Amino acid sequence: MLSFFFIIALLTAGIALAMGLICFFAGVIAEGKRVKMFVNFIENNILTLIPGYSMMKSRFNEAIGSNDDEWKVVMMGCRL
Repeated sequence: MLSFFFIIALLTAGIALAMGLICFFAGVIAEGKRVKMFVNFIENNILTLIPGYSMMKSRFNEAIGSNDDEWKVVMMGCRL
């Protein structure tokens, strides 16, 4: 008979694997053209009605630099 702790470890590993797969496939779906169009529709037609949304979005984009073209390739040295 399997140990109680071994069963708990298997369940934990299974749940972690399932969560990882769910997150992976959610990310793949989120990169789709239809999902991006839906998000843009929601932002442009609904979220802009919320007071302060546009201001907070622009400040957030300024803080993180929302344009991917602005990212520069950098080579890093690493010593082990």
